[in-house]
Amino acid sequence: MDYTKDIPSFEEAKSIIVNSVRSIETVYVPIKKAQGNIISQDIIAGENLPPFNNSAVDGYAVKIKNVQAATPEKPILIDTLDDVPAGKLPTTRLRSGTTVKVMTGAPVPEGTDAVVPIELTESTYGNRIKVIGSVDELANIRFVGEDVTKGEVIFSAGTEVTFGNIGLLAALGFIEIPVYRRPRIGILASGDELIPIDKPLTPGKIRNSNTYMLMALAQACNADVVNLGVAKDSISDITNRIKKGEEADIIVCTGGASVGDRDFLKKAFAELNVQIKFTSVRQKPGKPLIFGTMDGKPVFGLPGNPVSTFVSFLEYVVPVIKKMLDYEKTDYHYFPATLQEDIHKHPGKTHFIRGIANLHHDGTYTVKTTGKQSSGLMTSIANANCIIHLDEESGTAHKGSKVKIHLMNLI
Repeated sequence: MDYTKDIPSFEEAKSIIVNSVRSIETVYVPIKKAQGNIISQDIIAGENLPPFNNSAVDGYAVKIKNVQAATPEKPILIDTLDDVPAGKLPTTRLRSGTTVKVMTGAPVPEGTDAVVPIELTESTYGNRIKVIGSVDELANIRFVGEDVTKGEVIFSAGTEVTFGNIGLLAALGFIEIPVYRRPRIGILASGDELIPIDKPLTPGKIRNSNTYMLMALAQACNADVVNLGVAKDSISDITNRIKKGEEADIIVCTGGASVGDRDFLKKAFAELNVQIKFTSVRQKPGKPLIFGTMDGKPVFGLPGNPVSTFVSFLEYVVPVIKKMLDYEKTDYHYFPATLQEDIHKHPGKTHFIRGIANLHHDGTYTVKTTGKQSSGLMTSIANANCIIHLDEESGTAHKGSKVKIHLMNLI
């Protein structure tokens, strides 16, 4: 009898999860607090950048025909009409046979068609300078709208705000911008065996590392964390703590997701009227994975083994965050990589192998495993920089064969 026929594959489970998620709402935030947020509407420039023609160097604004023949051996003398620092407007129009001294960023006078750098000039007595070298026409002028034209879309919806983005937004006078609100992830660990990380170990106890790992993963995805603490192996404690996460957009529970006598998560979800979609997936690690929705909110019950928790967050919770932020693509970008060792596998489950990938000068990747792949080995997470995906139908992957990997960049 095939006991797996009602258990979804990895791809089926991911599709069920992503299709259960709604986009999150837009909020307006000051640009000084916007870094890491995702822009929710196209941002259109309301002005030109630069707003006026200005000098790219300290030098002299000229008509190019007056200085084209200048050389150190045959310098050209020219009259200086004005001295324009940055922030000051020229007081005269440039005439043939004259020049205006301009500093970097200063507006160039009308009639200018090049700026000669100060290094190609020499001072003389009075208001004259000696030009000892020429430049090309239009050289060293930053023209109005050269960087950004009024009405241009400078950032499309879905763009992550970076420090470079913020500089451009500030230059164009944006005080606040529309972004998707940061998703809030409620994190709950459960298990009588868990103790705080600052307590000494006692027989039978382990430190609650999963909460810290999940908080770090959430923060790496630009999500805010709602820490629901650690629940005892008790249906009432689990349900009460989940209820405290009412403001969360996603609930992620770790521990108690299997089918043992002390695995209470499924029963707690039932009491909370979670609409459970599935309780396991044809994958390794992390087969006992519960997913459902509660009042439209995604709710995950992840296995308590650290590797299973970690991999399940990468493969399922990250796509949910991307869907909430209206990413066009919720999946990872996969790269082909040449395997440096055999990986033994039987068909029937998707395997997520923690790997170490190396990028070579020709743009190709090689990859090896982090070693033993037990779901309790936290070093297999700490030493990895990628996940090797071995599809459900595949068997053993041999050294020298091509496998697909995704790097551990999250959003």
